[in-house]
Amino acid sequence: MNTLYIYKHGYTDQLYTKNNPLSLRGKRQSILLYNYLVDKDISKIFSGEKRRAYDSVLVLSKGIDIQIITDNRLNDKINCIPDDTEYLNYISDCFSDYEYKSTNEESLNQVKARISSFIKETLICQEENIVLSTHGICLAFIVEFFMNWNTFNIWKNTNPGDLFKICFGPNKVRAQKVKY
Repeated sequence: MNTLYIYKHGYTDQLYTKNNPLSLRGKRQSILLYNYLVDKDISKIFSGEKRRAYDSVLVLSKGIDIQIITDNRLNDKINCIPDDTEYLNYISDCFSDYEYKSTNEESLNQVKARISSFIKETLICQEENIVLSTHGICLAFIVEFFMNWNTFNIWKNTNPGDLFKICFGPNKVRAQKVKY
């Protein structure tokens, strides 16, 4: 793989609901993403199945005429938080115990395993420029996989519409958060 661009889906009006659309701000972010990536020789676009992730790369897909490949391993962590206001505290607690989960939920270790599976089966040995549109926790685990950075800090400091770029050189891997 030459370059991997990892995008945290754009803004929505209700960030933590199951399958909500992009807000007007999120739609504007998808246009900015297209403007940044249009000349980057992208060969594949992957997205989680949730509407906010998929719609975030739809403008790019149409603009460069590449079909979006959906993969449920890029979906957000399955959790059962009753109220958006409790989400930050809940996820912070999950990062203190990667095995923690309630009934019908995924643990962070389960999310990490499916992200690792996606990377090993789909991305390794690709000599292409690839875009992934996903969710915050998945993005953090992808960056951790390649860079060994602190997953909680990546997640905590990533907002909707943020883009990470990982470049793969002959003997070196470089990563950065991109301002576009």
